[in-house]
Amino acid sequence: VAAQRCFGADAQRVGAELVTPPRDARHRGLDRLERPRLGDGRVGGDGHRDPGVEELAERVEPLPRCADRLFDARCVIQVGIADGYVRDITDEQIGRLRELARHLQGIVNEELPDLARFLEVSHRYHTEFVGLSGCDQLVDAYTRLGISGLWRNAIADLDWWNRFDIAFHQDLTVALADRAPDQVKRHIYRHNEHVKAMVRRIVDDNGGQI
Repeated sequence: VAAQRCFGADAQRVGAELVTPPRDARHRGLDRLERPRLGDGRVGGDGHRDPGVEELAERVEPLPRCADRLFDARCVIQVGIADGYVRDITDEQIGRLRELARHLQGIVNEELPDLARFLEVSHRYHTEFVGLSGCDQLVDAYTRLGISGLWRNAIADLDWWNRFDIAFHQDLTVALADRAPDQVKRHIYRHNEHVKAMVRRIVDDNGGQI
């Protein structure tokens, strides 16, 4: 359900990619290594024309769509955590998440909030949340999305603390402490739509770039 809500027609493909077995993942990596290097559009001796930079650029998805896919992938992972593990969350786990949420609020309340510190603590919060599953592979799948890197590029020069969904971590922690999966999912879906809209606005304001 979460995958359908976030990805629509692409849900089955994205779900398969998130749970790719290690052997298949290695094969995909080797396939990338064996592909021809980026060319300049010239025809080689075997008659094959390497694509030029302009041609490749036309094939790349628009930046907001790429960002949407990253956030939607995280959303699918986190909604799955909410469905499967929130009712069994321990007081110790709640305590760690609550402390991280307080730390994030403290950073935002500073006169000039430090984005690097905020992203580092936010990443720890999301990692702790996904870690409720006890599944290292799922935590690795979340980490490999690289969402902190996207934010570093997108909002480093902006008054991000006035644009970001600052209340999300606090609200999510309260819902987790209540062991309320439906409430947790509502916060996850709301945050997902907020960050996607935020990136689209930033890209539009910067002429299609971040």
